[in-house]
Order: sequence, then structure tokens, then C-alpha cells
Amino acid sequence: MKKLEYTINCLEGVYCFVAEISDKVLFNIESTVEAVSSKTGELDQEKSKLFIEEINKAEIDKWDKQYKVEGSDIQDGIKWSMKFLDEDKEYISEGHESYQPYNYEHLVNAILLCDEESTYMF
Repeated sequence: MKKLEYTINCLEGVYCFVAEISDKVLFNIESTVEAVSSKTGELDQEKSKLFIEEINKAEIDKWDKQYKVEGSDIQDGIKWSMKFLDEDKEYISEGHESYQPYNYEHLVNAILLCDEESTYMF
């Protein structure tokens, strides 16, 4: 089984997306951001397949550990972090503001399959 944890910290609050990935995708969203509700769910077979395809396209195993501007110490901006457990390997990445890895949009596409309301966060 694979597990994905993605968190955004911003002025509006904290958004945390967790997915357990096997044949089907089980997800949990916890949010203190007013515009995004907390929820738990399961994707059907078709959407689970699309979710897995998007995660594979994201190539998380190739992401750097950090994405931020050198010399910048942003204190009140948007911060994101991602942890991906793939079998026995763990990949961790984090960033500030809009400094994101190549193929980041595929991670976003996967999350939006679980909750369209989350577009507010991206």
C-alpha cells in the first residue's frame, strides 16, 4: 500500500490531505480553512485509477527536498509539505509560496479527484 500526506499552512488556516492508495483510494481531508470542509471518502474504481495515474505522472520520487528562494525567510506566506510512502521508501518534500516541483500539477489533479472544493487551496 502507498500513503500520501499533503499539508498546506496559510494565513487562512491548515489544510491536510491524506490518502491510502491500493486498488481503491481512501482519503481524509482535515481543514481549518473556512472555504474548505473536512471530509472522508473513497474513490470508485475509475477515479482511483485516474488518481494513481496522476500520482505516477507527478514523479514524486524525483522531487527535491526543498523548494524555496535561497536567502528568503518567508514567515507569513503559504507553506506546503508532502510525504509519500511507496512500499518501503519514503519521499519528503516541502516548499514556500509558489516554488513547486516539476509535475506538481499532477499531485493537484489527484487531490481534486477526491474533492473539487479543494481548488480553493491551489
